[in-house]
Amino acid sequence: MRVDDEQSAETAINFVRQQHQTKYENDLSAVLDIGGPKAMDTRVHACLYLMAPSASPAQMTLQFQTMAQLSLICNVIPLIARVDSMSADELEGRRPAVRPSIVFF
Repeated sequence: MRVDDEQSAETAINFVRQQHQTKYENDLSAVLDIGGPKAMDTRVHACLYLMAPSASPAQMTLQFQTMAQLSLICNVIPLIARVDSMSADELEGRRPAVRPSIVFF
């Protein structure tokens, strides 16, 4: 799912929340119906969050805010997409810019 504005970010967050809600409801019905079929786990346990290697500061801020909201629900693993197309110097310049923002959010 591409997160390029606040609406798409909210859609991604709502999807993860819905998966957790479905699991909760299935667990609750399984407790009430002893001996019934086991509930399937639909939760999102980890989110691989691919960040564009050349995102603008505004896009990066939105991405970090989205990751912060997702991290309240599931584990978030931020990755810089297409890192193999970057030179070693570009990569070393990109990492220090990303790290403080991740820690901040």
